[in-house]
Amino acid sequence: MMEKIQYYDEIIQEQYTPYFEGNFMTRVLFFISLVLLIGVSIGCLDITIDDSSLPALGSQFKLKVDQTTALKSEDIKVTLLKVTDDSRCASDVVCIWAGQVSVLVNVTKNGKNLGDVTLTLGAGNPDRAVKNVGDYLVKVIEVNPYPISTHKIETSEYIVTLTISKI
Repeated sequence: MMEKIQYYDEIIQEQYTPYFEGNFMTRVLFFISLVLLIGVSIGCLDITIDDSSLPALGSQFKLKVDQTTALKSEDIKVTLLKVTDDSRCASDVVCIWAGQVSVLVNVTKNGKNLGDVTLTLGAGNPDRAVKNVGDYLVKVIEVNPYPISTHKIETSEYIVTLTISKI
């Protein structure tokens, strides 16, 4: 084993001696300088974030559970935390009550948590689908998929359509 190590060490010394002449400390300083040069080069790159795919204030956007989006031109982030209740009547059965679906959403502005809000569709009161959060209105528009009696909806299947507008 020691022979292999010596063999590889000799190969490295033959090929890279001009770069590593001197003692161990010189080698370490060369490595550190190389890492710093690469880091500075990367830091000087002009990196811009394309926000064209981000939703604008007042436009509809879709989220899955545990998904977050930011709004274009606003430092607002919205996260769909969970679907807290889905008692909607399945589309393939007849019910005496249409049911309702509720979602829990978190909103942050400039990195500050504005809180969690529960938004409810189908509760017979459209005001429960909209909540004030800071200077904004958060509204749930739609929750998919719609239930059918033969299929239990998994958390990962939910897609919620929301809007945020300025008050």
